[in-house]
Amino acid sequence: MLDVSQQRIRALIASGILDARQVAGRWLVDADSIDRQAAIATGSRGGRGLAQHVAWAAADLLDRGLAPWLTPKDRWRLRARLLHELDGVDTARRWLRNRYTQASTWRAGPTAIERLLTTDGVLATGVSAAGPLGLELGTAGSADVYVHAERLDQLVHDHFLIESATGNLTVRTTEQDYSHRTGKRSLEGIQVAPRLLVAADLADDNGARTRKAGHDLFADVLLARTVR
Repeated sequence: MLDVSQQRIRALIASGILDARQVAGRWLVDADSIDRQAAIATGSRGGRGLAQHVAWAAADLLDRGLAPWLTPKDRWRLRARLLHELDGVDTARRWLRNRYTQASTWRAGPTAIERLLTTDGVLATGVSAAGPLGLELGTAGSADVYVHAERLDQLVHDHFLIESATGNLTVRTTEQDYSHRTGKRSLEGIQVAPRLLVAADLADDNGARTRKAGHDLFADVLLARTVR
């Protein structure tokens, strides 16, 4: 199930990462602890990323948040991975590849974008977070946000959004509502996503200057990494 050797399983048991007990010479491993380890471990193999809730937890912990949606034991495990396995930008981008469920583009007027960025439950990312984070990037009338999937229809209704392949607004939906669960990052009246996620979204942009800003932000977060 974890795609590792028996020797590795014994090491995980010895370190307390897997919950297990020995009965009549056989190890009985708790199924829930295997599931938790599988969710956290996927980011270290091949091109797979962390499960979405783990990716958000990693970004939150690196911004000195508490990732309260994880159990204490899972937070401890993830902290250890952040300190010892997150070895650079390429690894970070791979780990975060599942950070949103779906991205869609919409057409919105300047006033609508201003109101949307200050709407409760909306987290600015990418170019929309660049200004609040002190990055020298222009938005060119564009915006990029995260929102819980269940709130998208209400945003479309309230801000008169029109879906368009060439729209100026990117909306990235998530499985959970992280807007009130990540560390408080309200800058210039805008609630901003964790910096590691902002860096990933900037690094995926088509513009060379924006991509560079994303890589630079990645480097800054990783260089100063401290997790609580």
